[in-house]
Amino acid sequence: MKNWLRILILFFAILFLQRANVYAQAYQFSQFYAAPTFINPAFAGTGVCSRLSTNYRLQWPSIPGAYKTYLLAYDRNLEKIKSGIGFIFASDDAGSGNLRSTSFAGQYSYHLTLSRVWTLDAGFQAGLTMRSYDFGKFIFGDQIAYGTGSSSALLPTLNPVHYPDISSGLLLYSADGWLGFSALDLNQPNQALIGEDVSRLPTLYSLHGGWVFPIMNRDDIGKNGQCQYT
Repeated sequence: MKNWLRILILFFAILFLQRANVYAQAYQFSQFYAAPTFINPAFAGTGVCSRLSTNYRLQWPSIPGAYKTYLLAYDRNLEKIKSGIGFIFASDDAGSGNLRSTSFAGQYSYHLTLSRVWTLDAGFQAGLTMRSYDFGKFIFGDQIAYGTGSSSALLPTLNPVHYPDISSGLLLYSADGWLGFSALDLNQPNQALIGEDVSRLPTLYSLHGGWVFPIMNRDDIGKNGQCQYT
């Protein structure tokens, strides 16, 4: 039965990737497994203990304007009301023009017990994002040609833009494995910086899963579901 379940999950994953349009619009972390609530808000409160995680990525550090991304996330389980809550803070600096996106969001998930083994979580996330750009960081052709510190180019006046962001997700999990689906940026906010332009942020759909292969007895990790620190 377990083998058939794995094959079925793999089949749908391949089918989804073949038919999906891909947009490079989300932060990418090498250690994505260390930021579960960033991938899916339904992960909020899935642990026995409260969880605080940080992520940092520096991409292409040898070139000017290297991409820097910071992430801070916290979540905890509210067992009495079968829920989980959390928050997530992210900041991203991209390129020489200092294109910066800063966002903060709150998360809520509800845990529905399906059986003694399986639990289904439904998660919701709502937040606010600020996006800004600095044309003063650029060097234009006339500055190089004439060796001047200023440019004759007419630079637009840019004010930071703010927009709400809504996401949701589902997560089916047990002690041995999990399968989740999330839809981020459901409201497709307009992130344009100039004038009346419209630049919609596409909805990001994510299918993810995993399986645990223990290398030691679970009883050696924690007793009676209590947190242990070493």
